[in-house]
Amino acid sequence: FIRPPQTSDVNKARWPSVKWWEQLLNNVEKLQLTSRQEPKSIDDMAFWLDRQIAPTMAAIITAYEGDISWLHDIIKNGASRLSQRHRDAIAQYLQGD
Repeated sequence: FIRPPQTSDVNKARWPSVKWWEQLLNNVEKLQLTSRQEPKSIDDMAFWLDRQIAPTMAAIITAYEGDISWLHDIIKNGASRLSQRHRDAIAQYLQGD
């Protein structure tokens, strides 16, 4: 049974550790718990668009009775805001990787 420490500090990071836990951790090497995320490919981006955005786009196009001029404006605006990761994904896609 583990009892919470007797402290009024609500920040658990500042709570004192119990001795057996400190002894255990002293004998263990540090371990990285995160990994670098792989860059998204154009196919990954297209899949995300289909799963997350397509229903909203369908609703808007249906409400606008098929008019997609607003979509062209969004695409033009987005093209001016491409990041380096987007440009890299485009280049990789065009190379056929």
